[in-house]
Amino acid sequence: MFKLSHSSMSTYRECPMKWKIKYVDKVPEKPKKHFSLGSSVHSALEKMYRVDACPHVDLVLAELDAEWISAGYRDAKEEAKYKAEAVRMLRAFHAAEPPHWRRPLAVEAEFSFRVNHVEVRGFIDRVDLEPDGTLTVVDYKTGRELEPGRAEEDDQLTMYQLACGALFPDIPVGLLAFCHVPTASWQRCGPRPPERLRALEAEVVATHAAIVRGEFRERPSAQSCQWCDYKALCPAWRP
Repeated sequence: MFKLSHSSMSTYRECPMKWKIKYVDKVPEKPKKHFSLGSSVHSALEKMYRVDACPHVDLVLAELDAEWISAGYRDAKEEAKYKAEAVRMLRAFHAAEPPHWRRPLAVEAEFSFRVNHVEVRGFIDRVDLEPDGTLTVVDYKTGRELEPGRAEEDDQLTMYQLACGALFPDIPVGLLAFCHVPTASWQRCGPRPPERLRALEAEVVATHAAIVRGEFRERPSAQSCQWCDYKALCPAWRP
């Protein structure tokens, strides 16, 4: 029995054929620099919040160096440029945090819960327990920009709210938040209403059922296909 995640559901929503090639045929995607950068920065932030007091920035940067992922860069010059940007963003983020720093309730919180018969899994970057007894769910973003209003619309945070219901059933979610690390800025919003949660649960069940039925029709898109690693394997692009 396979499990779903926010990432795998997003892939299926984008293109069922891409889901098949990635998860059934198990063809790996090419390493990408933005994924490598994001994973490296996430590791440093995990170190920053797994201790009882805010560590010195040098310790955070040492973790970045120890966990740095080199895959996906064009050459050493490009990698050095991105690493310098990672150092810059972590220094700025660290400088903004200490007055507000407190140890989270959970860091890289692994979850696994069921929607009907479908198992859903994943990790939440950070879960804060607020003074009022509610949770703030935090997801770090390291891309160039964070679109206005994304926190209110993104199903990733909806999934994490569902996960918190399984991980911390006695503690209500008060806020959902994206933290844009490059600018040390935040998007926060209230929890999803019950109908949003039910809609995502229905999508989980429907996606699982479609996969079980073998519904893997390609979904060509000029924007998505342009960057897809599987274009050469896709029936939509075969001569």
